[in-house]
Amino acid sequence: MTAWAPAAVWRRDAGVITLVSVCHASSHFSHLLLPLMFPYFVSELGLGYAELGSVVSLYFAVSFLAQTYSGFVVDRRGARRVLFVAQALMTLACLWLSRAAGMPDLLLGAVMLGLGNGVHHPVDYSVLNRQVSPLRLGHAYSVHNVSGTLGWALAPPFMVGLSGLLHWRWAYVGAAMVYALLLAMCVWRRPWLESRSVQTSAQQGATASAATQPRALSLWDLLRQPAVVWSFVFLFCMTMTYSVVQNFLVTILQKVHGLGLAQASMVLSAYLLTAAGGNFF
Repeated sequence: MTAWAPAAVWRRDAGVITLVSVCHASSHFSHLLLPLMFPYFVSELGLGYAELGSVVSLYFAVSFLAQTYSGFVVDRRGARRVLFVAQALMTLACLWLSRAAGMPDLLLGAVMLGLGNGVHHPVDYSVLNRQVSPLRLGHAYSVHNVSGTLGWALAPPFMVGLSGLLHWRWAYVGAAMVYALLLAMCVWRRPWLESRSVQTSAQQGATASAATQPRALSLWDLLRQPAVVWSFVFLFCMTMTYSVVQNFLVTILQKVHGLGLAQASMVLSAYLLTAAGGNFF
């Protein structure tokens, strides 16, 4: 990293952390773009909750695959290009969903959203590790973690609020505008999103000599590592619990307890904001 004055380093660190964290929040924001509109899909598109559950399952399955392979793409092509593509996909997905007329449209929208969502963690950590000074990496990870939960918490009032004021289709148009604005911010501040080092001739020579070393781990070798397996099990159990709450709490509160859509969404936001607060302790 360039040798700047401490104040300049602090400002740059803060800017990088803020930009990456806002993009991370937009990733988590997308997790609820489909479930929050379930009541409208049922009443206006004539779909059942079992069908809609399969749409959400497809979204997360695509996110899983994208997250698995995008790390390799980030290493080879750089985080910046991948993030640009992700934000563009999110924008297009929301515009597509704003015109959805049935299951095929929802399924395609879920695929585009999943592809855009899945790349964020490989992108975010690559950028933070490269661009943030070591002194503030711990703070960067903390803010990054909290921003994801805040993205969840902001989705219900945004989507349900716009749906109530205008229409659920306009809520997706509003979400598309948010992603388009984030894409513009990323393009504007693209030097902050560089994740690859510029190699000197000596480093290039070292890279060439490293080619004679034993081969690197393949994807399958990496996935079989005990640390990776147990981390996967832990995150799988935690995510399963979160998914039930995020995707179906609003519907459960409506059907079982008779709450209105706005009230049920407020309960979900309160839960997610409390979860964000817990990250500080």
